[in-house]
Amino acid sequence: MKQTLFIIFFSVYLIGLGKTYAQTKNTLHIMSFNIRMNYQDDGVNNWEHRRVYMTDLIKRYQPDLLGIQEAYYPQYADMKDLLSDYGSFGPVEGRQGAESVAAFYRKDQLACLDSGTFWLSETPNEQSVGWDADLRRTVTWGAFDIKSNGQKVYLFVTHFDHKGKKAIEESAKLLLQKVQEIAGENQAFITGDFNFREESLCYKILTTERDVAKLFYDTSKLAKKYIGPAWTLHDFGKIPEEKRPKIDYIFTNKKVDVTHFRNIDEHQGDIYPSDHNPQIVTVKMDHDAIR
Repeated sequence: MKQTLFIIFFSVYLIGLGKTYAQTKNTLHIMSFNIRMNYQDDGVNNWEHRRVYMTDLIKRYQPDLLGIQEAYYPQYADMKDLLSDYGSFGPVEGRQGAESVAAFYRKDQLACLDSGTFWLSETPNEQSVGWDADLRRTVTWGAFDIKSNGQKVYLFVTHFDHKGKKAIEESAKLLLQKVQEIAGENQAFITGDFNFREESLCYKILTTERDVAKLFYDTSKLAKKYIGPAWTLHDFGKIPEEKRPKIDYIFTNKKVDVTHFRNIDEHQGDIYPSDHNPQIVTVKMDHDAIR
């Protein structure tokens, strides 16, 4: 009798495992995170004080794809060492500086098929400052195979300029064109610090139907469940809550089944993981869910 009960319980356990795998194998978690350049005058929030906390946060949420901004090469190198389960690409030592962006991906979940970088400028294939921008701005992208189901997915990571109004507008137009050119009909996610608010013209450029390129969808608007505040930038808690803007987004080039969107607002005493909130979106990548 005991042996029979054991077999029954063990069989139920195995069935449960199978269901869990079936429910998770087509689920993808994508995170966007402006990690904040290593400024020495940040005091207790200097990179040396928060780098382990920040990477531990990433490990807790376990994004499959992660796009980071302000990936100054020494910080990027630290993250590569601390996030050993991830592959990565983007910054090249000595080339871009503080405004580099980088992509990380879980090696057990995804295989990188291709990657590249282009500049947000009139000459996107060359290192260049675009329009009236203050700094060189880039987009780093990668093409990935989802190991569990063989689907192809793209990640684009960017950081728009913080000063040039024309540069932000033209960057939005160029990004639309480039995502369509590179990803084609494949599913793509676009993560970044865009330095604009939802009510801005540039947000409308990206999310409004146009003749020249397909629109993006804001995954926070597609989410069945949204968790967290409405803002993303807080300057290590110094900006009053009612004045904190939302300037970080995760877009998609196709409507997709977004189950959760979490805007992560946390800190340990006076130490914050960054001056921006990281965001993570959970999507179902079933073929029938993508339309």
